[in-house]
This record gives sequence, structure tokens and C-alpha cells, in this order.
Amino acid sequence: MRLRQIGVSNIADVKTATLEPNGQIGYELTESARPVTVGDLERIFGLKPGMSLDQSIIPPQSIPNCNKGIPMYGQFMNSA
Repeated sequence: MRLRQIGVSNIADVKTATLEPNGQIGYELTESARPVTVGDLERIFGLKPGMSLDQSIIPPQSIPNCNKGIPMYGQFMNSA
């Protein structure tokens, strides 16, 4: 129950857990269950620290087109 109270919904997401002397539970999540950090996003998008997405190597005009291969995208856009 205490893991759920701190946001862990699946015990399989916990790599290690410890019961601290003060009664609190310490835990480490598996790599696939950890939240994404700014550093992760910088690495994924090839950004240098301090660089914004506007300055990244991703051409802004390619972002609106990224969903065009999804069949429902065209239907949704045509009905709007």
C-alpha cells in the first residue's frame, strides 16, 4: 500500500526497495519505469545542454506531418 501512495502502481517496476530506520520505504525504479528527465530529452533529440527545441536539429515544419501515416489522422483532420 505504501508504494501505491508514492506513485508506484506495479511492483514489477521496482528494482530494489528498502525499509528505512524511520519506517519509510526507499525504492529504486527499473530503467523502463523511471520518469523522463531533461537530460534524457536532450539526448533523444540531440540537443546540447541549454539549447531549446526551437534551436534543435528537428525542422519545425516536420513536426505537424509526423502523424500523417496514421489512418485516423486524416479522418480527424478532415472532419475538423
